[in-house]
Amino acid sequence: MKHWIKTLSILCITVGVFIPSWVHALTFTPDRIDSNVVPGVSHVQELTLFNETGEPITVSLTSTPLEILDAAAGIATFPNHAQSLDWLTVTPGQFVLEPGEKRTVVVTMLVPDDASGSLIAGITGPFVFVEVDADSSTREGTIESVTPIGGSLLSRLPVTLEVSFANTGNVHLRPVGTLEVRNLFGKLVAQESINDTALTVLPATSRSFQVTWGRTAKESTSPNEARSWKTPVGPYRLTVEMTAGERTDTRHTVVWIVPWRALVLLGTILGLGWLIRRRTRRVRL
Repeated sequence: MKHWIKTLSILCITVGVFIPSWVHALTFTPDRIDSNVVPGVSHVQELTLFNETGEPITVSLTSTPLEILDAAAGIATFPNHAQSLDWLTVTPGQFVLEPGEKRTVVVTMLVPDDASGSLIAGITGPFVFVEVDADSSTREGTIESVTPIGGSLLSRLPVTLEVSFANTGNVHLRPVGTLEVRNLFGKLVAQESINDTALTVLPATSRSFQVTWGRTAKESTSPNEARSWKTPVGPYRLTVEMTAGERTDTRHTVVWIVPWRALVLLGTILGLGWLIRRRTRRVRL
């Protein structure tokens, strides 16, 4: 039996090249479409539009490429001039939607026989994610860096890490992971999830994720957590593990938590005590 390498392609429906104001008055169901397709084989998916306004809306549905502005932050927009995509069509493409009316359209995806990797298109409605079976598709990713925001020497919690994940394949990925925190003796003191909302990293791009260890007493969910965030002192080993598909990558970093404000205050108190004691001795002499 032949084993195919599955790839994810983002096929997104857009209404015209620009985003009309009425788009925000339409509800799309489902808000995201997940489908599996085979190159050269037509695949269809239903999409329902609902007019929530009190006025008729003239709808024109076409597909268009998506322009990535900032892959690290997941920001994209529509180009000013773009042609519709041959492999993604919507039927019917034009119609009038009366106030309170619902209409179901058919989204047809027919990717070329030689398609592989991720195909990226625009969106004003739901995302449509398509898995294309192709031997030439590669699902690879790696952690580029793990950087403590504010440096590796901190005075208190919380500690926030910026994790940069690079997609080195031609298939877009949704990496998920964990942050494990261990103290000087190797004891696990905290564990946090990374990208539990399954944000996407596009091929040949990097995306940054933030994960935080330690919350304030107001943000804590239990009395034990509220107490624990106040007391950590010393070096802590932070391990970040990210998994995309069947591959897992790991990076480590060390942060020192030194409550220097408390130390300065303690030093000031001790210094004043020493001066007062010395002055008292002189008076007695």
